[in-house]
Amino acid sequence: MKKFVLAIVVLVFAFTSMATAGKYDDANEALIKMEKVFATFIKDTEAVKSAADLVKIINKMKENMKPIIPVMQALADKYKDMDMEKNPPA
Repeated sequence: MKKFVLAIVVLVFAFTSMATAGKYDDANEALIKMEKVFATFIKDTEAVKSAADLVKIINKMKENMKPIIPVMQALADKYKDMDMEKNPPA
C-alpha cells in the first residue's frame, strides 16, 4: 500500500508540474481530485482510535476514488510515456 501511495504521489507531482507545459493539461483536474482524496485520507488516519475507525476511513477513500479511477486509467492509457514501471524516473 505504501508503494502504491508513493507512486501515486510521484505521479501527481510529475503530472501537475508538467501540466503547465500544455502536454498534460487534461490530467491536471483528475490529479488534483486524487491529491485531495489522499490528503483527506492521511489527515483522517491521524485521528484513528480503533480498527473500526480505520475501516470507515478506508471505505470513505474507496468511495471517493471510484469516480477518479476510470479517469486515471484512461490517462494512463493515453500517456504511456508516464508508466513508472517501464520508464522509471532517472
